[in-house]
Amino acid sequence: VETDHGSGLLWIHDRSTYGGADNRWMHIYIRGMMVARNKHDFLPGWAGFMSGVFESDTLSPTASREDIITDGSYQTAKRQTAKALNKGLADLAKTQPEIWRSILRRHNEALLGAAVADADLFSAVCSDLKIPTSEGEMSLEQIAEKSPKGIAIALHADGGADEIVSRAFGTPVVLGYRYGAAAVSIRYAELNNLKVVELGTQSGHQLLFPRAQASPDITDKLETLFGREDLTLVLSDFEPEFLSCLCFVDAEQSLKTYFESDQADQKIGQGALTLARAFTKKIEEKTPLQMVINLGSPLVQALLTMPDESAKPLAGTLESMARMLCKNKALGADGFAASLHQFNNSLLEMISKET
Repeated sequence: VETDHGSGLLWIHDRSTYGGADNRWMHIYIRGMMVARNKHDFLPGWAGFMSGVFESDTLSPTASREDIITDGSYQTAKRQTAKALNKGLADLAKTQPEIWRSILRRHNEALLGAAVADADLFSAVCSDLKIPTSEGEMSLEQIAEKSPKGIAIALHADGGADEIVSRAFGTPVVLGYRYGAAAVSIRYAELNNLKVVELGTQSGHQLLFPRAQASPDITDKLETLFGREDLTLVLSDFEPEFLSCLCFVDAEQSLKTYFESDQADQKIGQGALTLARAFTKKIEEKTPLQMVINLGSPLVQALLTMPDESAKPLAGTLESMARMLCKNKALGADGFAASLHQFNNSLLEMISKET
């Protein structure tokens, strides 16, 4: 590293680090004397997987000679060091691919966070970063190639109906709850004019499940077959058509329920809780679960033509399968076992009617 106020040597740790880890140390010398030991802020905030030494003849020590005065010269040296660091990483990626691959194996997660923090670094390394997805680690280009409707990002680990749709299409779902994954993916999409589908949000649902209109007769029949006190029916027409219905938790209702619960009183400070409740108070009270019925599904079309006596067990089978596909929060109070029990009973009822 060469700057207007000195030079130094930086190196990358050979042990693996995580995004939130900071293992750096940085010693600064002035005219051969160590003045600052572990001067963390001399390196960019994201560079927790690096360390180094810096020698200067122009920086100024404090009166105790145990630290450095953070004047204009110090700030200039910091900026120039950060610029040299970005260039060094970019050069490594281009000229020494084997070493660069080794760095990625050890520090990919830390570099995801670094790319978010530094636009220049993002441009230099984004094509090589590995993003955690539902199909394993992939590059951003690979994700974009397999995502014709936009990059799908799961914001929560528990999945949901929209994640099921994305995976049914063969679209990799970015695990956005992992360190740096969502921010890097969103920035990449913005730079390349790609859509982003944030799974688990209202906007994501509207993109994946466009609302469809149906006649009163069809609506009444579906309400009879699927209507529950804890469930709101949403009529849609989406692909793939082999997904007949899906169940998901209304994210806004979950938020409203949590912030208005006694549990929130115990875990959140009164000031923050008051602000949160002022927001959730504006959310309209609805049922916690939504069932999306795919009117474009051949199975749903067949269901609509069947007499109620035959349609009810098939509807029960579809509902229980929808709840099981969409993981724990959509399973209801009795959980997976109850949904599996309903699925089994509905199949038995269908068989008995045939025999």
